[in-house]
Amino acid sequence: GKKENGSTKQDQTLNSTFFLLFFLVFSFTLSHAQEKSLFGVNLYEKICKSFPSIDGMSAREFENVVLKKFGSGNENDSVLLKITRFIYFTRKSDFPQCVSQALDLTTVYSSELDPELLELFFRKTGELFEGTENYVLAIVFYQKSLTAQKGKYTEYVHARLGNAYLAQEKYEDAITHYNIALKSSTIEATRVSYLNSLGFIYFLKKDFNQATKYYTLAENEYNTHSEEVDSFALFNIWSNQLSNCLNFIQ
Repeated sequence: GKKENGSTKQDQTLNSTFFLLFFLVFSFTLSHAQEKSLFGVNLYEKICKSFPSIDGMSAREFENVVLKKFGSGNENDSVLLKITRFIYFTRKSDFPQCVSQALDLTTVYSSELDPELLELFFRKTGELFEGTENYVLAIVFYQKSLTAQKGKYTEYVHARLGNAYLAQEKYEDAITHYNIALKSSTIEATRVSYLNSLGFIYFLKKDFNQATKYYTLAENEYNTHSEEVDSFALFNIWSNQLSNCLNFIQ
């Protein structure tokens, strides 16, 4: 009986030791993973603020000064270089290079970026494609932006999607996204813009009653907050209303 009791205690000690070792290994692995911090928006913003101008710098020179200031001297620098190149070529308006860096960052290096920075690159890639009127790919990347993280840019991305769908004459999709943007908007100038855009979409759909409704809502919103909205917005609304009335009469 004593032997069995001794064996049981020994087994319990071994089990406790095993679980303690397991816990220590797990804790080390977890802390090591946490030490390998993901690249975040803060780093992106620090680079931009540290180097407000790149006049007279070549891409290589910019890479070197950024690496000197923010580099870690290990494999992580390959991601830092991609981020640096994206910033550089964005400022140089070099579309092919911008897209090349952005595609690498959102595919090959996506696991190295935190959700906020990944969202930023998806969104900016969408903007790049929209800027060249490649609305199909712009929509793809704006949608990826929403999937990566819903946050302070969600309203903006829905508005960009509305614009991209409008450019493709996919009016129902455009209406959906502008309405989502409108519901979450708290800035009067953007609310006026969204209402005016919705009126214009209904005008294009030849639904002149709905167009009138949204142009009126846009004008009312402007009149309520005229001190905070550019007066050109009102001129734009009136111009659209006039076109709508003329078409309605015809």
